[in-house]
Amino acid sequence: MKCIRCNVINADDVLFCRNCGILFHHDTNVECENHSGRDAAGLCVVCGKPVCDDCMRVRESKTYCDDAAHALVPVTHAKLAAAISEFGAELVAKNLVANGIAALIFSQHRYSHLYRFTDDAPASIFVRKEMAEAAHRLVEEMDLTDFLHQNNNTL
Repeated sequence: MKCIRCNVINADDVLFCRNCGILFHHDTNVECENHSGRDAAGLCVVCGKPVCDDCMRVRESKTYCDDAAHALVPVTHAKLAAAISEFGAELVAKNLVANGIAALIFSQHRYSHLYRFTDDAPASIFVRKEMAEAAHRLVEEMDLTDFLHQNNNTL
């Protein structure tokens, strides 16, 4: 399914775009994490939190939750990759940190354990933008790519 907001191709059976967080199926009852009984209108592209129109923040055509820091992540950081598991994300991040590259991990597991929200992996790894190229090289040199998801998108 092609997203009408960002034109990224997503699997047909997902509820939200993995790239911009827009809701695809408005007939689906995914509740806002903050407001019980209110339908989610989007999904935070950083942490995966489903949010309603009141909680949702949109910046440069990307959906973010009510945590103001999440909307700032793409300003200073680049999404290095999505990991196939939280264990894989931790492993890659620890190797990056051991080599002087700070990494942030955001897991969608807390919110998406009942639904297939996106076709992205459950944990995302972010690094400072100026370190992104070095991080990519290090992941390849250390042969850590098997821990990463094939549908990686950057923010």
